[in-house]
Amino acid sequence: MFLPVDFSKVVELKPMPSSVQKVRIDKVEPKSGDKGPYFKIEYVVEEGEHTGRHLFHNISFSEKSLWKAKQWVECIGIDWEKKKGVDTMDMLGCKLYVTVELDMYDGKETNKVTGFAPIKK
Repeated sequence: MFLPVDFSKVVELKPMPSSVQKVRIDKVEPKSGDKGPYFKIEYVVEEGEHTGRHLFHNISFSEKSLWKAKQWVECIGIDWEKKKGVDTMDMLGCKLYVTVELDMYDGKETNKVTGFAPIKK
């Protein structure tokens, strides 16, 4: 099948500069890895020059990484103790700040989420 297409008007997105961004959790996909389960998180930037841009972040629930997963779950306001666990549906729409840094992946400059913080209410 041949599909005629003109890619000449495609705008290439450049990575965001290192910064702190207010984001909303748009998607949470449970995955299984070599070291244990993890969530593949997709954030959407909520404000500023990069509003609408997407960022990606993996949260590992492996034995060695549970301390970081706990910090992230508490950061987004999930009461894991009350529920005795976490439900991905509770995460959708949660807002937080993420630290974004420049990184190299496959020889290309890209963004990497390296930290997070709660939004004070």
